[in-house]
Amino acid sequence: AESNSCIAFLGGGYFKMFWVVLAVVFSLSYGQLPRECTLDKAVFDFECCPNTASGICGGPTRGSCVNLTESVLDPCEDGSNANTTYCDAQALLRSRPGTNRTDFRYKWPTQIFQSVCVCNGNYGDYNCMGCKRGYGGADCSVQLPPVVRRNILSLSDEEQDALLQLALDTKSTTASGYTVPIIEPVTTNPSESFVQISLFDIFVSFHFSAVRDQEINNCDIDSVIYNFCNDQTRCPVPNFGHEGPGFLTWHRAYMLYVETELQRFLNDSTFALPYWDWTDESARDGIWDLIGTSNCGIFSDPPDNTTVQAPINGPFSEWDAICTNTKEIVCNAANQVCNPTANPTRIQRCIGGTAGVQCRVESALPNREEVDEALKEQMYDVEPYGREEENNGFRNALEGFEFLIDRDRDVCPDFEGGFRVTELHNRVHIYIGGTMLDVPQASNDPMFFLHHCNIDRLYEEWLDQFSDENLPSYQPETLHYDVNPGHNKDEYLVPIFPLYTNGDMHARATSLGYTYTSRVGGRGLHGELQMGMMGLLCIVIMLMSQFIY
Repeated sequence: AESNSCIAFLGGGYFKMFWVVLAVVFSLSYGQLPRECTLDKAVFDFECCPNTASGICGGPTRGSCVNLTESVLDPCEDGSNANTTYCDAQALLRSRPGTNRTDFRYKWPTQIFQSVCVCNGNYGDYNCMGCKRGYGGADCSVQLPPVVRRNILSLSDEEQDALLQLALDTKSTTASGYTVPIIEPVTTNPSESFVQISLFDIFVSFHFSAVRDQEINNCDIDSVIYNFCNDQTRCPVPNFGHEGPGFLTWHRAYMLYVETELQRFLNDSTFALPYWDWTDESARDGIWDLIGTSNCGIFSDPPDNTTVQAPINGPFSEWDAICTNTKEIVCNAANQVCNPTANPTRIQRCIGGTAGVQCRVESALPNREEVDEALKEQMYDVEPYGREEENNGFRNALEGFEFLIDRDRDVCPDFEGGFRVTELHNRVHIYIGGTMLDVPQASNDPMFFLHHCNIDRLYEEWLDQFSDENLPSYQPETLHYDVNPGHNKDEYLVPIFPLYTNGDMHARATSLGYTYTSRVGGRGLHGELQMGMMGLLCIVIMLMSQFIY
């Protein structure tokens, strides 16, 4: 009881010294296609169940090796529920037209790992030798104080400089422990199937893999995929991270993955991603001073809204972008996987301009009034669970497919001949332009992470309106055929590894080990910790408890 009281006391605030001490004792681990399970094997065997010093998957206390081929199923293989969004996309993944190759994302992760470690309790990492995010201690039973994500413009000059240097360092440093696939299907020859790249480029490849088929609707008339789609009642566009219920949960897991890897890179468990509040009109200029602009859009001189150029100032003026040949990769089915080591280009921006935009959009970022309208939604998502304007759920509103206030509308042409809404999340991508305008390659621009950290903050603000008893459930709760594969509650998030489901991520941020400064005084963080004898006693009790046994 004494220990539980201490956890509650310490969890109510952010006491950095305590957090740093815990970081010495506890391990935070994560991973993405671990080298130990890919390149380090003489023959790739489609298994990731490492034999640790404590046994396979950390030994029976921590986890066990589980074959997933019987549990990760394609309910469309028997021909039922044909001509639905879900089954059309599954068919495309099962056998890509022109090559009959199986997409490596199909029935994730079984096309790469058929057997994986499944960890018990709060144990975590691909080998169960770490703890789930937000937990520590010898047996991973201690819930740690959450790291605090802050507004990037509230950071000191020194903190901002360190953040920019971190981005540059992760771009130039090979992620020695991880690999990415470069062909599909992967073969038993590890060096033929996997490659090592920089940590930042792993982040980019990760996002690209989830959403690369977004480009299908722009394929040329003579392409393999265009002819395939022309024979269908509609063209399936497998999109594991957008235009469906999984938009917020997928990106929550993605940002958590990025943040955890940066903590490991820095060997600093207190590190937290910053966010950019684009509704704060008084502080908007500060972000451009920090990350750089381009001679396009509102910063062009003379005015030029037609030429997309790389940033001409700031720390990212020489920043390479990978996986930019999306149409070539997706449309002709020559090789569906981006090879991140081939033909990099420079990132591009056209802030507030219209270069590359196929529709009229106002040269303004979303405002707080629009956000407040989205926050009024009471359901997480509603049928038909897509990007339809009549879908009045919170996810659809925040993603940007719902009109929120009465003003001139921002609409873009739809490939089916109609129009689609471009608000909130979508409009920020369009406003920054250039690389951010192309969904599959958008995460090449470091601005992507500031933007999506803010989207996650607004997701948390919406969750924070509800008590635990009344927290809206993830929708759809059961397998639904009007959504893309990967968007149902219990489906694994693609291509995230170790494995998480949408249901896992539809939870309060504090349960995942982080919170936001905007929530100080709310459910996530109850003000500053008043340090006294109780606080010191708690620290002593919790640290001593780790060494008693």
